[in-house]
Amino acid sequence: MELTIDCPERPGSPCSVVARRGYDRAPLSPADPLGRHTAKGIVPAGRAAVCEGAGPASTGWLLRFSGEDGSLTGDYAEHSSGATCPGAEARWRFVLTRD
Repeated sequence: MELTIDCPERPGSPCSVVARRGYDRAPLSPADPLGRHTAKGIVPAGRAAVCEGAGPASTGWLLRFSGEDGSLTGDYAEHSSGATCPGAEARWRFVLTRD
């Protein structure tokens, strides 16, 4: 699992997220009232989960996290929709701390 959050050095420029190499780049939302950030994008063709011998109609990824007391806490999920693989999901929860 590789996650990159890229924030340009220009003030006011939006940050973006790449969930893994080869996945699309998605904008990182400003924090909501609860301090959570979100980014979502598309899982590339050929990397999507396969169910019942056929790939899903569409597969996406979703990153959600918030920062508190010097750590980031959140989850990353890949989910699908479609007739052959409805509601399939893989989810990782994480806590990142600074040394």
